[in-house]
Order: sequence, then structure tokens, then C-alpha cells
Amino acid sequence: EARVENEAARLAGREEKLRGRVYKGPKFLWTPEVVRFNNFEVGKTYIKKVILTNVSLSFNSFRVENIRATGPNATPRQSTLFDVRHKPISRIAAGVSV
Repeated sequence: EARVENEAARLAGREEKLRGRVYKGPKFLWTPEVVRFNNFEVGKTYIKKVILTNVSLSFNSFRVENIRATGPNATPRQSTLFDVRHKPISRIAAGVSV
């Protein structure tokens, strides 16, 4: 029962408890926090590497969602110009970066 409550709290970004230790904060940290593509050419391939680190106390997983173009001149169409590719990982252990 405590395990189910802890999992629900973790998913909601609330306090996480494991073996007497308490963690409250994000599950993952990204480096860099924001990926920017400035002055790109449509049809050309660009590669940006992002490092994802599980900073929680236990295993976690993630999923890649759609890219959203932001900025003062961003349009919804710009978001469709990008394609994200990654190697799916089922679970990431605490302290591990991928």
C-alpha cells in the first residue's frame, strides 16, 4: 500500500520516500535545459545532443512528446518541421544519465 502511494506521489512530482530518505523535486534534469535551432534551413539535418539524468531516489521512465516552437514569432507550422529521434529506454536507474 505504501509503495502504491509513493508511486502516485512520485508521478505527481511530490515528495518521494525511500528507505528513510526523502526527495522532493524533479525526477529528471536535462542538459541543456532548452534546445534552440536558430537560422535553420528546411530540409537540412541538424543534430543536438541532450543528456537526461534521473535525479530521484528510484527508477523512472520518460517519453518524448511533440516539439513546440516558442518565441515571439513562432507559428504552429514551425513545430511540424522537426522530428525527434531517440533510442527508447524502459527505465532509468537513480543517478544514471542517458
